[in-house]
Amino acid sequence: MYTTIGNKIKQVRKELHITQTQLAGQDMTKSMISQIENGMATPSMKNLIKIADRLNKPVSFFLEENMDNTTLPIKKIQAKMNEITILIDNLEYNEAVEELKDLLSAYNFYNHGKLHGDILFKLGECLGELNLFDESEKHLDKAIKIYDENQLYSDSAMAYMEKMNKYLNDFNYEACLPILENAMDKYNSTIIKDYLFELRFLFVEAMIYSGLGNFNYAIKKLENAVSLSAQNHIYYNSDTIYQTLACINLICKNYSSFLYNIKKAEQFSIFTEDTFRLSLIYLNYAEYEIINNNPDKALEYLNQIKEPRKDLKVFYTLEKAKVAYLLQDYDESLALFESINYKEIDVRKLHKYDYLFMWSAKIYHGLTLMKMGKLEEALKQMNIGISKFEVFRNSIYHIFAYKSISELYNLLHDYKTAFKYLKLANDMEESLEGLPYR
Repeated sequence: MYTTIGNKIKQVRKELHITQTQLAGQDMTKSMISQIENGMATPSMKNLIKIADRLNKPVSFFLEENMDNTTLPIKKIQAKMNEITILIDNLEYNEAVEELKDLLSAYNFYNHGKLHGDILFKLGECLGELNLFDESEKHLDKAIKIYDENQLYSDSAMAYMEKMNKYLNDFNYEACLPILENAMDKYNSTIIKDYLFELRFLFVEAMIYSGLGNFNYAIKKLENAVSLSAQNHIYYNSDTIYQTLACINLICKNYSSFLYNIKKAEQFSIFTEDTFRLSLIYLNYAEYEIINNNPDKALEYLNQIKEPRKDLKVFYTLEKAKVAYLLQDYDESLALFESINYKEIDVRKLHKYDYLFMWSAKIYHGLTLMKMGKLEEALKQMNIGISKFEVFRNSIYHIFAYKSISELYNLLHDYKTAFKYLKLANDMEESLEGLPYR
């Protein structure tokens, strides 16, 4: 029979003849225990551990809602879930989907149980990463229903946010806003704070608003996340938060803020031994040095990245090619640009900024060919880059591309077209008013 966490706590407490006050102890209040038992609140994991200890039960007893099914090998399933999490971290989504589906068919999970919900959530997440959005949403909806039934509102809100994937795929950030709002409404249904959810929400909110071009608001949200972490001594994903804050400040030309935040990100990444995040940080340092025309310094940072992960390889090669270009080693620069395999990146998974940044490689590729006197080939590469930018209205990358191709048309003695692109660049620069894009 289906039993909520609160019902199970109440049942065991009464069996042991323990009062709500006794169960609350010094850490909670009688009112809080009453709200939990009556389904008005959900205990945090910290409090659930204390409640389970006082009721002489394992935590899994309360998290698994199938009171009749005591035969599930919980530890074995949880170990498998940890292996699946590693697959997801390594972007091996197809393998993760197969493992999750095997789990669902191997065991008779209770349909209303949290563990069942967690598996469905992960399955929906992976299917979304594989662009199978209809199937993804079907599993996410099932997980959300289970979480809502158990008053696990932060889990429900987290699963709900996964529904944004299909809109992020098309850079449709506006469509993400009501999903964010609905997710927060779900989270607000509980009176117990879940700071990990709040940190995740602030980060996602910042990414959405930076995609919309509201950079000040995005910076504010990330700074709120930093404050929330410090106030509650929770440093979950602090390296990611600081690194993202640094990136936004870099493209907004707030260089002192960039340097402060990227240093903090580096410190956290070294402490947590997050080599992937550290690679991103070194790429950010390199780009900063390239912007400031310090190619030798940029190369030092790039050389600290020993084996870039497959989803970073394009950006790593792009930065090395730009360094070679600035060092006037055009043969090396051209060889690197020609080695870039853009098919290694699913551009639909990129943020708007990363998309624009990646295709700026075609403009640098063209500039390299231009320096080598290969003007027609240069024109071809620049036009590819400009065509990719057309997904968006205007940006600093459009301006860079238009100025570059204007210079190229001057060399081709097509002064009319050169003037057209230069005017486009100047008009766009004026309309952006110092912003990276709109």
